[in-house]
Amino acid sequence: SSAANAVLSVSLLSTVVAPGSLTVSSDPVSFGTQQVGASQGQSVDITNSGGSSVVVSQVTVSGAGFTMTPMSMPMTLAPSQSANLNITFAPQSSGTASGSLAIVSNASDSALSVPLSGTAVTPAGLALSPSSFSFGSVQTGSSQSLPATLTNPGSSSVTVSQATFTGAGYSLSGLSLPLTLQGGQTASFNLVFSPPSAAADN
Repeated sequence: SSAANAVLSVSLLSTVVAPGSLTVSSDPVSFGTQQVGASQGQSVDITNSGGSSVVVSQVTVSGAGFTMTPMSMPMTLAPSQSANLNITFAPQSSGTASGSLAIVSNASDSALSVPLSGTAVTPAGLALSPSSFSFGSVQTGSSQSLPATLTNPGSSSVTVSQATFTGAGYSLSGLSLPLTLQGGQTASFNLVFSPPSAAADN
């Protein structure tokens, strides 16, 4: 219009979207107890819970015993889209292990860190000391006893349910079965030889 008091009206439209944001399905990631020399895997999902796309530029794991299946980077996640990560805990020594999953992106939480944890135990086992016994000459009708020690060198428990011998005249003294030995625990007892006849036995 050419009128001097003309009013021009313009409509303005805009859409407000939430920035991209990453969430992790497990935080922290705990592997529980795992034997040394074995491995355990866990699957972890990272999800874009925001309203804008997120570009993930780097995903790494740190800490002794923790590894991750390699992924192609960079990776773009649209809103509500997820990506799966495979993390493995394979301890090489006993003890408590800790690490972290680090995710770098252009999301609102651009440097996301997730704790990793696990406990490594040495498999249970048995060690007998000494490893051999010599009773010498023992008269018929008498007996000879020798001290012995049974040790569990592992870090998990072991149960001894039965002890048997080859050869006649041998027995145990001071060892009540079944016996459970915790990691590092020892039990002392005696091996007894009572010859049933004059013949040598070993």
